[in-house]
Amino acid sequence: GETGLDKVHKPVMPLEDQEPFFLTQKELACKLNRPVVLHCVKAWHWLLPLLPGLPAPFLCHAFQGSREVPHSLLDMGAYFSFGPRELLSEKGRSTLTFVPSDRYMLESDGATPEDVEAAIRESAVRTGTSPEDFIAQATINSLRFLERIP
Repeated sequence: GETGLDKVHKPVMPLEDQEPFFLTQKELACKLNRPVVLHCVKAWHWLLPLLPGLPAPFLCHAFQGSREVPHSLLDMGAYFSFGPRELLSEKGRSTLTFVPSDRYMLESDGATPEDVEAAIRESAVRTGTSPEDFIAQATINSLRFLERIP
């Protein structure tokens, strides 16, 4: 399931109150050897120290962290998913270039087909590939992630 920390979405619960819920989900994921989909909004500074021991692979959903965050997570087994909201913003396209090509995935969370197509076109340009190759790589990454799920 999806778990994490969120400093923005309403109603805002203080991070110190969210942490025990995250740690319970982490413990359950470890016990059952299940992957985690991380939701993190403006709280990576708080979440990063809580991640060691998280079962790999795990997915950073709708990733919008700074470019330093992927480097901290890659060795732990992180994959990163990007949707049109992220990929159609300058920050999101910039962040995508710091994620290795074998660790990104695509998502369509709440997007129109036109937004998905635009995001793929923009991302392909940013990564120096064709839209078809960009989609193919995201598909390979998704399948690789899913086959490691018990």
